[in-house]
Amino acid sequence: MKIITNFKSKYYTGDTGFIANAYINGNLAIVAVVPEPTEEGSYLFRPSVNLDGYAPDPKHDEFWFKTWAENEGLLEALLDVGFITEVGQKVTAGYGTAVLVKLTPEWKEELLS
Repeated sequence: MKIITNFKSKYYTGDTGFIANAYINGNLAIVAVVPEPTEEGSYLFRPSVNLDGYAPDPKHDEFWFKTWAENEGLLEALLDVGFITEVGQKVTAGYGTAVLVKLTPEWKEELLS
C-alpha cells in the first residue's frame, strides 16, 4: 500500500492508501482505502473501471479511470499529486467518460513491484 497524506478530493479529505490488484481478466484495478480501518470499514473509492469488451485493454501499468459518481474530481486530484498521467484515450462508459491513465514511474514501482 502506498499512502498519500492528507489527500483532498471532492468527497474526501484525509490520509488515503492505494492498493493495486487485478480484475478477473488481468486488467489493473486500483482501490483507495483508509490506511487504518475504522468501524465503518476501510474502502473509500475505486478509481479504476473494468471495460473488458468495451474498450481496448490497457497496458500493465495503465487503467481506465472512472470519472463519474463518487469519483467526480478524483482524476484531477490524482493528476495533481503525480499519481497518474493521461494516455490520451477516452471512452463513454456508464454515466460518464472513462479516461485511460498510466501510473507514474514512482507509483508504478511502489504498487506493482
